[in-house]
Amino acid sequence: MKIFYETKRGKNKGLIQQPHRHKNGKFAVSKARFDEGYTYVESTEDIYKYLRQGYKVKVSSVEPLTAPSLVGLASLTIE
Repeated sequence: MKIFYETKRGKNKGLIQQPHRHKNGKFAVSKARFDEGYTYVESTEDIYKYLRQGYKVKVSSVEPLTAPSLVGLASLTIE
């Protein structure tokens, strides 16, 4: 399963971002943007389960490097 977000505006318009892997090797999903509300999951399948429950996932890109941001299911492409 692939999950990605295409940046809609700004200097990085069109940039493809993928779920951000944290230092602990996991992905973060959350209903709020603050660290204490994060739930860490292992796979994109787990991310999708949480997205269907109203959570958002942190996405970022490596080239060019972008800061992680939370994106909801309606804005993501899932293949």
